Amino acid sequence: MKEEIFLDDLNETGVSILTKKYLEENGQKYYVGSPHRQAYANNSLDIERLKKNIDEPYLSCILKIWENKMPSSPAPPERNPDFLIKESENKS
Repeated sequence: MKEEIFLDDLNETGVSILTKKYLEENGQKYYVGSPHRQAYANNSLDIERLKKNIDEPYLSCILKIWENKMPSSPAPPERNPDFLIKESENKS
């Protein structure tokens, strides 16, 4: 099985990556399953995710566009849902 990869909406702040799996027979592509889309923002957290999940040459293309364009503020920290519940209970 082969895979097509599309870098949709690649700009200085982020990218949306669309992947489609397909079989090819007699020059005809037959797509298998549903397309998959994953978005990444230009921040340190998502750059690390990109490096783990995206192969070359796509990774280099994205990082070249993002080079020296990372926002000055880091990605917001992930919040623990349990913390949010406890925080809201304390306000009651």
